[in-house]
Amino acid sequence: MQITSFAYLCFLIISLIVYYVIPKKAQWLVLLISSLVFFLYGPDKWLIVYPVGAAFMTYLSGIMMDKYDSEEGAGIRRVWMVAGVSGVLAPLIVLKYLNFPINTINGISMIISGNAEVLKPFTFLVPVGISFYTLSLLDHIRNVYLKEEKAEHDFFKLLTFTTFFPCILSGPINRYKDFAPQLKTPHKFDYERVTFGAQRILWGFLKVLVLSSRLATLTDTIYGDTDTYNGLYIVIAALAFTFRLYMNFSGSIDIIMGCAECFDITLPENFRQPFFATSIQEFWRRWHMTLGEWVKSFVFYPVLRSRVFSDLSEKLRAKYDKKKAKRRVNTLALLILWFTVGLWHGGAWNFIIGSGLMHWLFIVIEERFPAKRYEGVKGRIITFLRCVRTYLLVSAAFIFFAATDLVTGIRTYGNMYKAFNPQIFANGSLMTLGLSKVDLLVTFMSFIMVAVVSGLREKCDVRQKIAGYNIFIRWAIYLGLLFFVVIFGNYGPGYSAAEFIYQGF
Repeated sequence: MQITSFAYLCFLIISLIVYYVIPKKAQWLVLLISSLVFFLYGPDKWLIVYPVGAAFMTYLSGIMMDKYDSEEGAGIRRVWMVAGVSGVLAPLIVLKYLNFPINTINGISMIISGNAEVLKPFTFLVPVGISFYTLSLLDHIRNVYLKEEKAEHDFFKLLTFTTFFPCILSGPINRYKDFAPQLKTPHKFDYERVTFGAQRILWGFLKVLVLSSRLATLTDTIYGDTDTYNGLYIVIAALAFTFRLYMNFSGSIDIIMGCAECFDITLPENFRQPFFATSIQEFWRRWHMTLGEWVKSFVFYPVLRSRVFSDLSEKLRAKYDKKKAKRRVNTLALLILWFTVGLWHGGAWNFIIGSGLMHWLFIVIEERFPAKRYEGVKGRIITFLRCVRTYLLVSAAFIFFAATDLVTGIRTYGNMYKAFNPQIFANGSLMTLGLSKVDLLVTFMSFIMVAVVSGLREKCDVRQKIAGYNIFIRWAIYLGLLFFVVIFGNYGPGYSAAEFIYQGF
């Protein structure tokens, strides 16, 4: 059930009605039942054993760690922590990464001998959202082990957290210590909260159904045949893909956040206007923020505190000054972090490079040549140019993200430099990419709307600001946005652009 479908909206409305009608103590059961129904609605219903199994391993390890909460039981507690982590992480590794070394060997073989299949890859059905709920559950196990939160002794509440239907497809990565209190709190119907949620859902529809879907037509046409659409066509596709990815992912998050808000549930924000970033480092502080926080807590800081890195730091301090030694150690730890980020996006080298290692390289260069600060008009101009530079660098890296594999990504880069064809902007060639003049106009209008709202969100809460207008202006904005989405949205039988890029993760 796609979250941009009419069926999903009906499902959401029915769930909301039941949620606010039944006794407050049972509201969390509505979320659990709705989440299980949502998951079972898909074609491969048996895949629900994965999130249920992951929730059970988390539950079991948590109560056993609580049971041995003493100095004498520290060893057993550690065993149950390892068991919980292994039980939750093993399905993700097997289903998503078992083929990674096999595909790597096959890729090397293809380059050397032309034989593309030395080893036969495994074929698995992967449950939606496995990477998102796995990381969320690992966070809970870690916090219980470190005694930063209590284990959940109600398995069904933990299962509700694991399968919470608004965010099972595309995240964000949640923390149980923030989610659990909301399950146990009675929620009264709040008109403003529900209407704000509906507004955010509608805004997500604009991003996904109107803007991302049209950009998908353009990028798929070019990336589908880069031998024909070479040179500046690929530059256009690269720039469009980055914006398409943002519209697709942030749009899905807007829908998810809006749905949760209707249930009076607060989820962590995942985006904060990333295209206002003046550096790659700042970009990733604004893009997929919950993943960034997770990898810092689980990868970066543990790596820095490890015995290997402590010894390395000692050796470097003996050779260099303290500042240089620290920079080199941090650079290596960042390499491991960005490799992990790339690997999380998919067990393939195009993801590791396109959403991992290239960004690490850019950050290392930025740190080596720190930006100067400027004031006044000159400062604003330079800030704008730095935003443009950041967008260009991210787009250059995402060429690999958009590619089907590493070889295709390399070939795409080669074809980008194959020709210099500025004439395509004047001879009508851009009209052969699947978008009509109306589509281009709608795309431009949507882009302006998103840009204006993004600029306002840097300064204020846009929904609160609109709520302060008089009723006529307020409803003119709401209805104008609604009709714009209804008229210009791409939906209906056979439409697949609403299948979010990140739902596979």
